[in-house]
Amino acid sequence: MQRIRRTDKIPIDFAPKPWTKMKHRLDLPEVTVSYSRSSSWVGYIPQGIRVKEVDAWVSCGAALELKEYSVPFLIDDEDFLDIMDEESMTVSDLACVLCESWHDIAGHFGKVLHFHTAWSSPHAPAGLWAKAANALIAKEFPKHKLLTMKAFPLEYTGEAPEGSELHPALIRRIRAMERYYAKLFSVKPLPYGDGWLYRINKGPASCTPLPRNKLKSSAKQRLLQTPSLLMPSPALPRPPRLK
Repeated sequence: MQRIRRTDKIPIDFAPKPWTKMKHRLDLPEVTVSYSRSSSWVGYIPQGIRVKEVDAWVSCGAALELKEYSVPFLIDDEDFLDIMDEESMTVSDLACVLCESWHDIAGHFGKVLHFHTAWSSPHAPAGLWAKAANALIAKEFPKHKLLTMKAFPLEYTGEAPEGSELHPALIRRIRAMERYYAKLFSVKPLPYGDGWLYRINKGPASCTPLPRNKLKSSAKQRLLQTPSLLMPSPALPRPPRLK
């Protein structure tokens, strides 16, 4: 059966990033992490949802992108969906999946850390990028309450639509990545959305995903109107950063 193998080619999402100009460093016993960090508003609504972004390069041959969304307590789920929808299709999908799984995202969590993208060279030591990622998360995002990520092999982006010969290989790869990420990051599958995973860091013990038969209609309708969650969607133009 056909499949796509990983290569040393850095994905296009990471290629233009100024790795050599990153000001921050995290020295670990086995690797060094060079990274940049910045903050901006999501969408165009001041005092709404703030996002902290960290782009990192791991010396073993890996790249990471993490985004922490700070959701004010007074923002309800409908506002959360509307604001996140302005950022990009990918962020909108994340908001929909979260609202399918919990009621009152702001009240339960406040700070949601999304592991946006990760890439590792096939020649890098196995799992070393994840050790660097966990150390970076502990240093830069100590107050996050929910960690989310999506298991999706970047080399399959746009290459395995449903019904194609490569699609079964994509599904198998996603399932394998879910098991692998569970081991590396102690994450669990969310009940709605293939490949979406989560870990509660400092949230109430009662905050567990709702069963599929209790999906909230507003978020469900949005999901039905968006492209398949298995295929990443292109980002919309970002709003200007606020100083």
